[in-house]
Amino acid sequence: MSRPRVLVSAYACEPGRGSEPGVGWEWTRTIAELSDVTLLTRTDGQKQILRQHFEELGISCCVVALATPFDAGRGFPGKTYVRYMWWVLKARRTARSLAEVNHFDLVHHVTYASDWLPAPRLANRPFIWGPVGGSSYAPKDLYRYLSYRQRAADLLRKTIGRIFRRTVTRKTIKQANVALALNEDTANELRRCGATDVRIEPNALLELESFSIHETNDRGERPKKVVFAGRLLEWKGVQIAIRALALADTPWELHVLGDGPYRASLEKLAQATGVHQRVVFHGNVSRELVLRSLASADVYIHPSIHDSSPWSVAEAAAMGLPVLCFEVGGGAKLAGTWSRLISTSNPMTSINTHVKQAPQRPSKLVPSTPWDRDRVKHLLACLYEELL
Repeated sequence: MSRPRVLVSAYACEPGRGSEPGVGWEWTRTIAELSDVTLLTRTDGQKQILRQHFEELGISCCVVALATPFDAGRGFPGKTYVRYMWWVLKARRTARSLAEVNHFDLVHHVTYASDWLPAPRLANRPFIWGPVGGSSYAPKDLYRYLSYRQRAADLLRKTIGRIFRRTVTRKTIKQANVALALNEDTANELRRCGATDVRIEPNALLELESFSIHETNDRGERPKKVVFAGRLLEWKGVQIAIRALALADTPWELHVLGDGPYRASLEKLAQATGVHQRVVFHGNVSRELVLRSLASADVYIHPSIHDSSPWSVAEAAAMGLPVLCFEVGGGAKLAGTWSRLISTSNPMTSINTHVKQAPQRPSKLVPSTPWDRDRVKHLLACLYEELL
């Protein structure tokens, strides 16, 4: 089969970034290795950056950056979503205009990877949506570890998501030839909303070569090192890990990589529970330092209450770390055989049991993970051939 012509929509797409921009870049880059790609993305001055990175990789990709009236100026509640919705409307008009002079074999939407937000598409062209997620919600047992404000936010998020999927995003869901869901929670919700072909596919995409240089050191007798990496938001659940540390009957240390608005509350909690000397807040660090920290850790903890597809979990599993997580969202799927499920009814005892049972790291790592670029490339090649 000749190289297909693919119209990719990736609102967030930026090399060297985490979260949505990183997902957009890695998936678009992989699609462009298989296809002739026209990319619809946003502005933010990244058009030249994207072109330069594609050229450095020897990949041909036509980048179309679309502006909105909300690109500049001060933020306001909900600005991100208003800006995205405006961008989608403009992207749909642009896609139709491009289709008048270009033949596209299919359309693939990559980001935003939210299953309650609509996406650009073209009539009479196969449409792949995702991977997308967003239908994972906090188990009721964990509400006691959240503030009333966060509980209300979680309920509001659930309500708005379900309303949008059945109204604004209904056509996107029903017209997708294939919907790629980040986890089982999302797959079940999309099927309830009328999706005809839903397949579970995490969006993690790791460069295995980047792990090969990292080795642990012989540290002798010392407390076990437990690492968390991510933005410090209340729903990420780091407060649960701190409370578990306060109840530990054997010593371990918690290293928190990342920053965010909830950091001050976490620092106060560490002080109040008397474990501030065993909790190290490193702030925002480079991905290189994250990987080095994982390489010297004994356990990775991800007590998030609704992450759809946390890449940090995939990286930790690639390092051969036991990953402590709840059975909600996509954490356990990404960790695979390295996952150690935290009980929602008694998480502190569960965490301490898993940490105690975890062996200390060997002096040399042998990284291994299924979440590499070859996996995604093979998936896309088979999927495109199937639809065309």
